Amino acid sequence: MICVNHLGRDPLPPGPLLFRRLVRDVLPASVVLPTRVADDVSQAMRAWARWAAGRCDLPKRLRRRLLAELEDDLRDFRARLAEANRAPEHRYAEDLPDDVICDDTLSEEVLRRRYLAVPVPRERAEGAETLDPANPDGRSRITDLWLGERRIPRDRWASYRTLVDQLWAGDPPEIAEQAMRMAADGLDRDLIFDKLIKDTSIRA
Repeated sequence: MICVNHLGRDPLPPGPLLFRRLVRDVLPASVVLPTRVADDVSQAMRAWARWAAGRCDLPKRLRRRLLAELEDDLRDFRARLAEANRAPEHRYAEDLPDDVICDDTLSEEVLRRRYLAVPVPRERAEGAETLDPANPDGRSRITDLWLGERRIPRDRWASYRTLVDQLWAGDPPEIAEQAMRMAADGLDRDLIFDKLIKDTSIRA
């Protein structure tokens, strides 16, 4: 949800600078929004602007100006969202279905699981920061760099890659649930993966 923490101000009083900040900065950079929902978000922004203007009883002249400036800002919203979603840290949610994206609890669960499967760029091994976690080849390379940094024997890498893909997909669910329980208990990622590889029959 959009809140004061995202905007740095109360989101209810309307104004062109509020909507410009939402469209140009907050929504592309701070919120999980696949590019495909850009048109739906634009419609919601227009409805919100009309509601907020009516709530504050803006004069018609100011209301027309507010809506016109919002349209200008929305004109390149899809392109801004697509550009933001090309960043590695935004690739974790691009393929999520609408019912997950629209449910805060579900989307947070999926993202926590995927962040465990593939760490965000700043937490990866050196050289993996710009790789795409949503691409299977990218995930494999991120995993290989991590395993090489840990000096895990190469003949075990394939099992780790398989586990990464399973956690990313959430399938099988029992593996994902076990991993998330261990994370909730405070185990670090390295130990979670090592235990799962040892305690389950994961094979490449």
